[in-house]
Amino acid sequence: MSRHWKLEGKEVVECKGGALEWAKWFETAERHVAKTELTAGVTKLVVSTVFLGIDHNFGFEDKRPILFETIIYSPAKTPEDRSSWDDCQWRYRTYDEAERCHNAIVAMLRDGQDPTELSRESLLLFDQLLEKQSP
Repeated sequence: MSRHWKLEGKEVVECKGGALEWAKWFETAERHVAKTELTAGVTKLVVSTVFLGIDHNFGFEDKRPILFETIIYSPAKTPEDRSSWDDCQWRYRTYDEAERCHNAIVAMLRDGQDPTELSRESLLLFDQLLEKQSP
């Protein structure tokens, strides 16, 4: 199985041409799934979810590729202005998982909750609860 992938819309497609095909695609690709800027308490945060394009499944039993990542970071310039959430990350297998977990993380931060202890599976469940509550 390939370690290099690209997006066609929201569909993940294996790069049959390997690293060279992937690199050409990567140069101009729009890889953001979602990017949200928000304030949690007094800290400005950015939640960014992107398509990685390289399989980050390094020896897990489940061999399906891990191709998406969400990271929380603070644009703050000084360490004392940074958040305890800085550099927290989650990784996913599909565009849908990445999008749903991004939304769950943002919802939790806006609600004053800490998403950092939740697994990908827990975030997906949280997102399902949010969907049921929305009008």
